[in-house]
Amino acid sequence: MKKCIYVILVALCFINIDANAQNEKGVLSKIISKKTQAHNADSIGYILDSLNKIILYKDSIANDCFKFIATLVEDIESDSIKISGFIHNNDSLTNEIASRDKEIKRLETELENEKTFVETWMGRWANRWCLYEKFDKENVDEAIKYLDRVYSGKPQGNHSIVHTLLKEYEKSYMEFQTILKEAQNDENRTVPLTKTAEDFKTNYKQRIESMPYYKKYYNKDWTIKYLDEQINTSLDMLNNHTKNKPVDFDFMIDKDVM
Repeated sequence: MKKCIYVILVALCFINIDANAQNEKGVLSKIISKKTQAHNADSIGYILDSLNKIILYKDSIANDCFKFIATLVEDIESDSIKISGFIHNNDSLTNEIASRDKEIKRLETELENEKTFVETWMGRWANRWCLYEKFDKENVDEAIKYLDRVYSGKPQGNHSIVHTLLKEYEKSYMEFQTILKEAQNDENRTVPLTKTAEDFKTNYKQRIESMPYYKKYYNKDWTIKYLDEQINTSLDMLNNHTKNKPVDFDFMIDKDVM
């Protein structure tokens, strides 16, 4: 903005110079005319000398103005180059940012895929090596710990049910083992009476089928396979229980947890 003002001032300066020169030439013309009429040769020489000095002075001012304008033009051209460079650099920076954003999105996608793979693998591992096997507190707790880390406390996807079943395993297994132990120690188990045998059978079948695990997870798509097999075996044994052939759960009772 300042440079534009300087250019305008310089232009006005030239206009003023031309106007003053015209005025001065008019005045001088009148003086020369009068002196000519007076036939004063010395005065004419003096006037011409003065006019020459004025012209030289005006030329000096004009040269200074031209130098000033040339300097302004150079500065403007320099600033124009700088601005062009800035625009180019800004475009390059914009392209670089866009490229980095694209790379970040790609890495995020890969990370999400890796996370999904880990979740799937951990879920399958926990399902196969914990839920298919006899309850082992150390293994189940370790699997829960890993899945807690994978899901960050918020189970997601199909394998979240595995996470839940692992947490249910110990409580459900202990409840089932308690029922078996009580049935094994029930004195009515060996009473040789038909009614007593039937009551025994009905009582313990109902207790097994009333377990929260049985109602919610037993024989479903996602379940504790080992516990389901144990429940199936115990129910089959109870169905075959008679006064002459009492059921015997001794081999099914886990001595390590009772």
